[in-house]
Amino acid sequence: MRQDINRKLRQSSNKVRLELRQSVAGLESTIADLYLTTRLHRRADYGGFDCDAPDLIPTILDQVGDRVHVVLGWVGNELASFSVSLLDPGCAYAYRIGMRYPLARDYNLYFLNWMMMVRICIDRGIHRLEMGQTCYLQKQRLGCRLERSWVYLRHRSGPVNALMKRLAPLAGFDGMEAGANAP
Repeated sequence: MRQDINRKLRQSSNKVRLELRQSVAGLESTIADLYLTTRLHRRADYGGFDCDAPDLIPTILDQVGDRVHVVLGWVGNELASFSVSLLDPGCAYAYRIGMRYPLARDYNLYFLNWMMMVRICIDRGIHRLEMGQTCYLQKQRLGCRLERSWVYLRHRSGPVNALMKRLAPLAGFDGMEAGANAP
């Protein structure tokens, strides 16, 4: 994996300019469009859970201060990606990412954003980086590990609740250990 990451960094680092900011003034609509493009491009649909108002990211940046960063990825003069990360003294949380396709794949923007987040964590002495709940296999290839989490549910109907109790464990990711299903 290290060779793959180094190759991707070499291929793209001179062609992509990464910029670390705490403001997206003047880029609000472009940021909203990139996030929407990424939402439409992925395979999973999370419905209203990740439907953000267009001004959410600028609002977060205004209210959270130096505990939030935006990484902007520029290909030439075109904004091709962004990622928003929330920073605490002990942990950094990847919050949102948006990319323009096919530029994202052509220039390895996901990996470049990832490496920038690692660099930010190292610079700030942050020892934990949480990258979110999607793209498990890709994140495992980059060195992440899954941590157990629970979702509790209860249906009003007793028989449906009993059925859900039997089916719910089949939907878990418990068997996904690092490298088990990695391509």
